[in-house]
Amino acid sequence: MTAIALIPVIATILRIDAGLAYLDQGLLAGLRIGDVGTIYYEMPIGGERQRIEVSRGVVIDVDELGATLEVEPEFQVLPGYSVEFEIPYGRVEPTALLDLARSRLRVRRGDEAAILPLLERLLPDDELVEQHVLRLFEARHRRRGTAPLQLAAPPAGAPSDDGAAAEETELLRLRLAELEDVQRSLEHDLEAARSTIASLRAELDGAAPALGTNGSERPAAGAGRRDPRALVARVMDWAQAWSDQRVDDYLAFYSRDFRPAGGGDREAWEALRRRRISRPAVINVALSAIETHFVDDRRAQVMFLQDYRSTRYRDRVFKQLTLVWEDGDWRILREEVVDIDQPFETSAAAEEEQPARLVALAQAWAEAWSSQRVDDYLAFYAGDFRPPHGLSREAWAEQRRQRLTAPRRIDLSLRQIEAGFTDPEHAWVRFVQSYRADHYRDEVRKRLDLAATPGGWKIVRETVLGTAD
Repeated sequence: MTAIALIPVIATILRIDAGLAYLDQGLLAGLRIGDVGTIYYEMPIGGERQRIEVSRGVVIDVDELGATLEVEPEFQVLPGYSVEFEIPYGRVEPTALLDLARSRLRVRRGDEAAILPLLERLLPDDELVEQHVLRLFEARHRRRGTAPLQLAAPPAGAPSDDGAAAEETELLRLRLAELEDVQRSLEHDLEAARSTIASLRAELDGAAPALGTNGSERPAAGAGRRDPRALVARVMDWAQAWSDQRVDDYLAFYSRDFRPAGGGDREAWEALRRRRISRPAVINVALSAIETHFVDDRRAQVMFLQDYRSTRYRDRVFKQLTLVWEDGDWRILREEVVDIDQPFETSAAAEEEQPARLVALAQAWAEAWSSQRVDDYLAFYAGDFRPPHGLSREAWAEQRRQRLTAPRRIDLSLRQIEAGFTDPEHAWVRFVQSYRADHYRDEVRKRLDLAATPGGWKIVRETVLGTAD
């Protein structure tokens, strides 16, 4: 059998709505309904841009100019992220593209709002190319002995095409959203440049920079809250308090509205953090590849590579902090592990949970589902579990209750189970799930993401990775 040549096609997510991602590539790029893509973003690490994969999605609708991708609603998936597809080369051969263009133009003859964007995609935006295209049209008309076509004005009083106008408005709106993203990025760069200029002027005037508690350079008192150096220094001080095991100082970096991972109240989370910070003999937390982004005057994000080491274990993870301006300083509103760079290692004497415990938890979850014990099944999920398709936690729980109790019998089994930790407070389990009920059966690959809570490990995200091979 001859192998099918596959080529990568990269699309950009323009917007996210209720678990659906709207892409800037479609039929002309070779996409078809059912194609599966890998969602990722890039961030600089060690002077090079590294690709961070966060999820996968499947195309459920497509036209010439774009596609709709169904994804699990995860906090990492944002507008501007990329989606990579591997598609057969034959879909994007020049002859295939021309055949597609001809068929679409015939079907949509007279539908100018649909034809013009298609031609815009086929012809590059290049003045020299446009001049040659016009000369080509003139030469063709001379050979035919016909006069060049003139653009006809619409007859007076002709009804407007509301559908075409709505489509054009949507395209303009998406383009405006892209330009606004570019504007925000430029404003961020301009803010950083202004901060650098102010720092250089201060140095030229002989002003020595102040230092943070960890020795990092901190802007002088009175510096604007949107100063990237002040934000980085704040995060470095947080890491230093963690390294020094100064628990009260460490906890003071968190906002009053901070939400612990996996649910649970603030007091229980603080008690857990006190135990985990004070227990090891030595802790060292190092941050690198730090990037900052100001959402507005009161909210900012910091992404970095965190290298954690203690006498019990070590890990390297990519983390994102969302900070809010509160009580005159930046405080942590949300703390998220966005990817793992190096699995954590534990010593033989470590008291942390082992993967075998995670496997047992997944099997107990499956057994509660199979036995249709709804309350026991729902108890495996964290209070801040994110249901798919934009459902609320309450609506999802009611839907699950109906689907577990409706069949007369459910047979559910797991195989090829793998488990591991992303950090001491987050873990994952992957497996192949076989499901059979009265008139339905399927077999899918699935991943459960778990978080440590005062009530034990709880599911915070449940992702279908695809059908089983």
